Amino acid sequence: MMKNPDPIKTLMERHVGLVDELDLLKITIHRLKKRFSPHLLEALKREILSFLKSMEQHIRCEEEALFPVLEVVLGNKREQIISTARDHSNLKKEI
Repeated sequence: MMKNPDPIKTLMERHVGLVDELDLLKITIHRLKKRFSPHLLEALKREILSFLKSMEQHIRCEEEALFPVLEVVLGNKREQIISTARDHSNLKKEI
């Protein structure tokens, strides 16, 4: 029988994954700055698309699963949720 994963742990792991993807983007951009290559440019495009897709999925998971639970737990002290929701809104516009 398979255990249900811990949703908080899953979200934290996804955060780490997004940071790793950002690091890959930085490395590829750095390489392109040193020496332009069509191959590196294509790699950058793929990495950006992958990052954006992962980011959109992560934002959706947080908004649909995490935020409602935090609202119940935090009650009146939900300024962090409001702030994070605003950050998400801004990120979605930029994506």
